[in-house]
Amino acid sequence: KLGALSEEQKTDILDGLITDTLISMQAQQLGLNVTGQDVQAYMDQIMQANDLDQATLLAALAQQGLDEQGYRRQVRRELLKNQLVSRDIRQKVNITDEDVARFYKENPEQFSVPAAVELSHILFLVPPGATGDAADAVAEKARRAHLRLVSGESFAKVAREVSEAPDAPDGGKLGTIKKGQMMPEIERVAFVLPAGDISHPVRSPVGLHILKVDSRDQADLVPLDQIQEQIRDRLYAEAIQERFDSWADEDLREDHVIDIRI
Repeated sequence: KLGALSEEQKTDILDGLITDTLISMQAQQLGLNVTGQDVQAYMDQIMQANDLDQATLLAALAQQGLDEQGYRRQVRRELLKNQLVSRDIRQKVNITDEDVARFYKENPEQFSVPAAVELSHILFLVPPGATGDAADAVAEKARRAHLRLVSGESFAKVAREVSEAPDAPDGGKLGTIKKGQMMPEIERVAFVLPAGDISHPVRSPVGLHILKVDSRDQADLVPLDQIQEQIRDRLYAEAIQERFDSWADEDLREDHVIDIRI
């Protein structure tokens, strides 16, 4: 299997094995220990969180090329790593309110509430594969409905009378629609149409739609006070990982002589 890997992949695997070995040695020197009960408790948490029994977990591991003993060794190394992090790294990491506010300000796209429109429509179904006279007949029905609307008739009244959508009895009201919830052909029009305006017939895979935007909510940011603890947890986890990687790649290796023989 190693022969099929690139040199970079082989180097990454070797670095990982060296780091795992050094972590085990460092943990042993510090008197840290992970028992079989600790490993089983961790596995029990994983199974409970994912609603798995042990047989299902082992089957999933087998698909990744791992047997139970190999997985238990991985868990043990991870728990040792967590102990080292708690002892030598965690206390050195502090995420301030300023750090949280800066991340929030610099990454607004991650905390935005999608734009939404209150939308109504009138639908004229186009039979699959319809061409010629059949397609023209549907287009003519849509044209006449649009003419009634721009002449001042109530959208809800026209929808109830001619729409072929299930929501016709409700005046064609679709409710609040966020980006990503409708067909692209509909969204391209709905999210640029001014509130109160009526579109020309819009073609979609199911037919012709006449759209009306009843109201519009612009994209907005989730308030910082509602999201700050989530941001803090994320920054804390990233800082812990960064410090651990630096410690493992530099400090830990400086304390040991590494002799690689292949």
